[in-house]
Amino acid sequence: MTPISTCWNGSGTATGRPSPRSWSAISGPLYNAAFWVLRRAEDANDVTQIVFLKIAEQLDEYDPRYKFFSWIYRITVNESLNLLRRNRRKRPLDDEVELAGLRAQQPGIAIRRSRGCQSGSGAR
Repeated sequence: MTPISTCWNGSGTATGRPSPRSWSAISGPLYNAAFWVLRRAEDANDVTQIVFLKIAEQLDEYDPRYKFFSWIYRITVNESLNLLRRNRRKRPLDDEVELAGLRAQQPGIAIRRSRGCQSGSGAR
């Protein structure tokens, strides 16, 4: 029995449906990996579900030369990072609004802003 058949149907038979018993064994570590990246339980749950769907859709792309769990763990981390990127784009630019308001109130004050995550730069 291959790791894929064990995880996919739990018994080694080709039923084509995942077994709740086998998925529960791997869902905890996948959730933990997603939570470690995202730090939000709701997002980690969403990513875990997305990963299970991706596994089902891309099962034929799995390369058996590598460990099955390593493959799905990498999918989990990648999906978590993708969600972080999407959420960053949606974040409102409150800093821009606050800086513009401060400049309008006190035009003689120069305000420096940091660019990105560079350490040691920006207003203190």
